[in-house]
Amino acid sequence: MIIGIDFDGVLTDLSGFFYEEGEKYAAKNNIKIVRNEDAHSTLDYFGWTIEDDIDFWETNNLKYTKFVSSKPGAEEILKRFHDEGHKIIIVTARYECDLDTEKGKAKREISEGWLKEHGIVYDKIFYVGSKSKVKTILKNKIDIFIDDSVKNLAEISKVIPVICFHEKYNRNYHNPNMIRLASWNEIYDYINKISDRDKDVEDIQNG
Repeated sequence: MIIGIDFDGVLTDLSGFFYEEGEKYAAKNNIKIVRNEDAHSTLDYFGWTIEDDIDFWETNNLKYTKFVSSKPGAEEILKRFHDEGHKIIIVTARYECDLDTEKGKAKREISEGWLKEHGIVYDKIFYVGSKSKVKTILKNKIDIFIDDSVKNLAEISKVIPVICFHEKYNRNYHNPNMIRLASWNEIYDYINKISDRDKDVEDIQNG
């Protein structure tokens, strides 16, 4: 099976980082915040101004990119998948990584350094920027995709099944071509189940 995965929020603890660092930033700068638990972005979650949001990420982007924690189980489960013969493809909209510039190259090197440091096994990585992930997914014949973004889940689920990596900000999203799972261990069990089912069907078809 070819398994597609998002980067931020699926491999990284994106929400843990921005909840913690956002609170610190607001307190340090005396910013009044109004939390929206269903929001996916720091702008909407904290209810601060666009200027505050830009400054927050300019202040914290490098820290996030280099030092954000990985999601528990990601290293172990992806290695298991790979050892069992599955192919792992990362498709990410990670900020500025798609740029054909020195800054873009530096961001890609930092991102791939983080993956190596955290023992994340993968076969290919694609940086799509603001473009839809669907074209890359279809071109690489990805069978199932794991994402946390409601926008991405809605688009990708029109062409292949998706796994929603559960977070507070996507908890109210529902989709008939999607399953919601809350950990890498749950993802491992689910993909093994459908992989075994597909193999059984193939064996029957082949006689």
